[in-house]
Amino acid sequence: MVSVGLVLVAGCARDDPNRVAPDGAPFSFQLPTSFTQQPALADRTKAGAAATTHAAAVAIDVYNTITVLSFPLDQDASTLSDGELVRQLAPVVRTLTTTQRRVSAVQRRDVKAGRAMYLRILDNGTSQASDLYFIFAGRSEVEVACQWQDKPKAVANGCQAVLDSLRVG
Repeated sequence: MVSVGLVLVAGCARDDPNRVAPDGAPFSFQLPTSFTQQPALADRTKAGAAATTHAAAVAIDVYNTITVLSFPLDQDASTLSDGELVRQLAPVVRTLTTTQRRVSAVQRRDVKAGRAMYLRILDNGTSQASDLYFIFAGRSEVEVACQWQDKPKAVANGCQAVLDSLRVG
């Protein structure tokens, strides 16, 4: 079962102060330009996602954020088809879909760190939106949630920088 969360605990890799790498996490990524680490946001996000093992958060401000969470998987994701991953994400999509939110269909995306499933969430009545990437590598799932309200281009650029520099494993 795949789960979704939006809170992270951030730390820096010892050899690169711009590399975000929570202690013991199966992931790390480069801090995007114009973003700062947000440990309190990471703590809140992790608290809201019971199954997560590690979290990190970076932000331009409170409305324009990127969070990264990791979840252990019961089996090696490389043995699962795209269709099986989409099927396992169906409960997540149902949970995210409300009368106040529209959620796109899940699509496969390839990112440097592994096979990813992607969806977009649009909040009706507000200008908030999120791009969610569920990245599967071995027995780990790493979720990258890029949320924006008034800085979509800056968050999209930061999100791409995280995805390009993300290491899993």
